[in-house]
Amino acid sequence: MNRTTRQSGFHVIELALVLVVMGLIGVVGYKVMHSRSSNNNVANTTQSLPSAPAISQTKDLDTASSTIDELDTSTTNLNELSSLEQELNAL
Repeated sequence: MNRTTRQSGFHVIELALVLVVMGLIGVVGYKVMHSRSSNNNVANTTQSLPSAPAISQTKDLDTASSTIDELDTSTTNLNELSSLEQELNAL
């Protein structure tokens, strides 16, 4: 008298495992999106900065130099500075 029972649906443990896996995927996805959105904010801020004005006279060179000094707080912008000095010497 062996009875065979047919299983219909999922067991509670199977559902719990699916929920745990979905939760882990959600947490990882949230962390990745959060890190990308904070990086995009930095990139958007950089893109919205004004550019140095065109140089046609010596006073324009002073304005461009001060603009570069305001925008770049570090000394990593040496290429622009050297090109400004070359244009100043050419004038």
